[in-house]
Amino acid sequence: MKKFFSFVAVVLFALPIFADDIVVVLDSIDFKDPTIVTKQGAASPGSEVLAVKDGVTISINKGQNKGFCLTAFAHSNVTISAEQNIKQLNFEFGIVSGTPKDGGLDPQIAVGANEWSVSDLASQARFAKITITLGEGSGEGTTLDTIGAVDAYTRAQALEVGGTEKVAVLCYIASIKTPYDATYGNVTVWLNDDITSTYGNIQAYRAKCSAEDGAALAEHDRVLVVGNLTHTQNQEGTKDYYEIAQGAQLTRLSGQGIENILLQENVQKVIVDGVVYVVRDGKMFNLQGAQVR
Repeated sequence: MKKFFSFVAVVLFALPIFADDIVVVLDSIDFKDPTIVTKQGAASPGSEVLAVKDGVTISINKGQNKGFCLTAFAHSNVTISAEQNIKQLNFEFGIVSGTPKDGGLDPQIAVGANEWSVSDLASQARFAKITITLGEGSGEGTTLDTIGAVDAYTRAQALEVGGTEKVAVLCYIASIKTPYDATYGNVTVWLNDDITSTYGNIQAYRAKCSAEDGAALAEHDRVLVVGNLTHTQNQEGTKDYYEIAQGAQLTRLSGQGIENILLQENVQKVIVDGVVYVVRDGKMFNLQGAQVR
């Protein structure tokens, strides 16, 4: 696989800024300031990183301040809190070897609370820049239309080498290449739009899933996979690879899936009596989109 040893930041969404909003930005200049980053963390598996600026606190329990970015290692907890309402968060992630180190996070997250947090980060995240918008209400999250496995493969083919695109893929398990690994909480599967097929259109490599889903996962199960499509090549540049990159989130479904998935902070996945539900705006829905209470 061809290596791209560059470290750059990416911006995918613009900030909606209004007159009363307050914007607090932390970037490499702040990361090098010991009066702002008071706890520096350590190399993997990491230790506490703490940064405070203009009433905003960023805490990572298993991280490291590299100076050019704040690194949160896999399975760490990340919390951003403020003295007033956080309207929206925008992240710029570092890219290493053509893959954004986003930890499975979206570059733009709507919050609408004084605190946002994520626990058990799916994979390593490198925060090259963090923009916190303070103000009333909630900003805009990231909306993804669901696509099938064939469309996912076609979109991956259209990417430049080293490019990525975040998608939600609703399809079936054609075959399980690597069974669920309880130690790392992931599984590698081939996906197809045809429930009867055992031939895969595109691979989801080391996709994260719950222990319950991983233990039950079987061929022909309907699944929802949210993650980054990638286009990479071998070292000689003679062979292309298209897949859903490591760190995607796989959810096992029992029937027809959601047609659109809204990825923002006021949408949460919960498990009740072994059944997965989505909580949005105070209402509970099953994974087929039907409100249950």
